[in-house]
Amino acid sequence: MGQEVEELEIKPWRVAWPYLSYSIGSLLALFKFREMRADILIADNMECSLLAVLIKRLFGTPFIFDFIDDYSKIMEYDGQNTRYKLAKRLERIVPKLADTVIAVDPEKEAFCRRLGIAPEKIVMVPNGCDSDMFKPQKKDLSLGKELGVHAKKVVTLVGKLNGYYELDMVIKAIPQVISQVPELKLLLVGEGKDLVGLQKLVRDLRLEDHVSFIGPYSHEEIPRIINLSDVCILPIPAGSALVLYEFMACEKPVIVPKGGTEKMGVSKEFFPDGCVLRVDKTPSGFAEGMIYLLENRDAALQMGLEARKRVSTSFAWDTLSRAYLNALRATAQNTS
Repeated sequence: MGQEVEELEIKPWRVAWPYLSYSIGSLLALFKFREMRADILIADNMECSLLAVLIKRLFGTPFIFDFIDDYSKIMEYDGQNTRYKLAKRLERIVPKLADTVIAVDPEKEAFCRRLGIAPEKIVMVPNGCDSDMFKPQKKDLSLGKELGVHAKKVVTLVGKLNGYYELDMVIKAIPQVISQVPELKLLLVGEGKDLVGLQKLVRDLRLEDHVSFIGPYSHEEIPRIINLSDVCILPIPAGSALVLYEFMACEKPVIVPKGGTEKMGVSKEFFPDGCVLRVDKTPSGFAEGMIYLLENRDAALQMGLEARKRVSTSFAWDTLSRAYLNALRATAQNTS
């Protein structure tokens, strides 16, 4: 489409203190940019956006901030106290300095408006998925036997095994679920630093027969795993999470928690009631949601159909990529 994309890589300098290492690496990246001389810069996290702001000041290059996460919340859950404090401050500064902010959901758009950013500088371009790759398919029986879920009621969660995903809450819900659905199998797909602790929790609760950690799989293999599932779970209220769209595109009913933060949620504007099941963010809330969908097949099937329809019509990558490209073009024209 006449566009060329290059990555401006920041290589941390080899010094003991990581923040000094990253800062020196950012300054050295200026020399690489001087050779690239891009027309537009896009930054999608707090720290690399500081480099984008500096380049804008030095070279006059327009800067787009791609607001895709609740950055400070992620760092808070991961116990990164210094980065959390920095991100908390930058979240209120960086969007104001950008020429355009691309918000992936209504919560981030509203957050930017509260910062006083002019509406014409904010463009909503949601996340989405490839609904041709992620689509309902028959269960792969050989994969089901390999994963030990043949003839089981399968609940699947795909994500990072870290504190941000609060997977302990879902695991603590399982004893209540198996009291009514004894054939339940929870599949946890992914990897992360909390794996050992979560495995210990499963052993402590004696849930080894009902919870399986199957490790990471390639993106191309994930549709096969999703299509083994009866129900899927996103344990964080993140309407921008790609896996939420992938679950829905595979025609699966999805459980999400109520609530959120000032920058994160599962908006009813994007996902009306009937597309997802919202539950209290507690072990009991998740358990009740799983039991309801596993025992009410017609309701689960209808929710899956509504989910697929919503994603395939409103969140297809082809449509969203054109909207993203239009935002880039508008920024280039308005700042030239």
